[in-house]
Amino acid sequence: MRLFSYIVASDTGYAPNPFHGFCTLAYCKYPMRPHVQEGDYVVGLGKKDLGNRLVYAMRVTEALEHDRYLQDPRFKERRGDYNDTNSKEEIAEASRVLISDDFVYRGGEGRTLPESLGGLILDGHGYKSTANAPLIPEFLKWFKRQRKGCLGTPTAMLEADGKGKGKPGKGC
Repeated sequence: MRLFSYIVASDTGYAPNPFHGFCTLAYCKYPMRPHVQEGDYVVGLGKKDLGNRLVYAMRVTEALEHDRYLQDPRFKERRGDYNDTNSKEEIAEASRVLISDDFVYRGGEGRTLPESLGGLILDGHGYKSTANAPLIPEFLKWFKRQRKGCLGTPTAMLEADGKGKGKPGKGC
């Protein structure tokens, strides 16, 4: 079991997508996704200027090839996830979709991680995994205590509202 962390550059509810009972990562972090296995954890943090707050954390419970993901009836509400910014080459490069039914999504209402998990934070782009190994026991204790599911609104929805009170997406 490994613990991956990265900075969510743009939290729109698209990648990760926390709606309809699952959290999926289908169109982001191409270099990371091929290395993530079922049972691994992925933590997405907000940008530094937003305080590196938790956007989401998930235990990967399934990984599907992109074509199977699009055909799976459980994800029919997500078929519109694909957009023209994703080239066929990008999808072919990392066609695995990471899926979780054991996740916490806070979006733009994320909380600061406990100080003991500060090592998950990155400076800039990319992702961490090997460097996170010493944090796994503390992370697992923290993760078990979290209320699960879609508990927040994507940052972009909050910002679009201008009042910090955007409406959650369908199924949230």
